[in-house]
Amino acid sequence: LEKLKEAGLELIPREDIVERTVFHRFRDKPECGKDRLICICNKVTEEEVREAVRRGSKTLQGVMFRTGACMGVCQGSRCLSEVIEVISDELGVKPSNITLRGGGSWILKTS
Repeated sequence: LEKLKEAGLELIPREDIVERTVFHRFRDKPECGKDRLICICNKVTEEEVREAVRRGSKTLQGVMFRTGACMGVCQGSRCLSEVIEVISDELGVKPSNITLRGGGSWILKTS
């Protein structure tokens, strides 16, 4: 910020900024060892996925960005189905109702 001030730019604080809540990784909590890993690549537990949904993630991408699930070396080839199952269980919907990023971005084909 000092460099901007030195350059003569006027810094005006914004009033409409919404502070982000910190997403604490479940694995950093003492009870971490009691849960099963869903994403082995990024060490994401089932409880982390459930917590992401409880905090507002309703889509696969929302959970991915908050937890890192499906974003490891395998790119979800091993854990995608389990993540979808946990999201659908937490939301109380069928797995076929889970979308990648909302709207019509369906992941599973329904017959």
